[in-house]
Amino acid sequence: MMKNDCVTELEKALVASHRSRPQVEAPAGWDMQVMQQIQAQGRPRIEEQESFLTQRFVWRFAAVACTIAFIVSMYAFGTDLGPEHLVAKLFFDDPLGLVTMPIFAL
Repeated sequence: MMKNDCVTELEKALVASHRSRPQVEAPAGWDMQVMQQIQAQGRPRIEEQESFLTQRFVWRFAAVACTIAFIVSMYAFGTDLGPEHLVAKLFFDDPLGLVTMPIFAL
């Protein structure tokens, strides 16, 4: 019970100190000065950078490559295009022949 009282008193003290903080007011016209400074800097020219076109090409190529890889992998899973599918098919079609063929070297 004593521990909860200490926590409650500490919370009250923190709330009181937060509320007693002085409010800071920005001087009149401060926001207009900031906006004028931003406008004075001008708009950055991305098109003039040398690496911009290269980066844009690389990211577009990466997106296309990932899409193609996803489509090919979905096609491969759907049409049984792997060696593991061939081995499974051989084993299920003729399990005795797959086991005994290497023994007789046929």
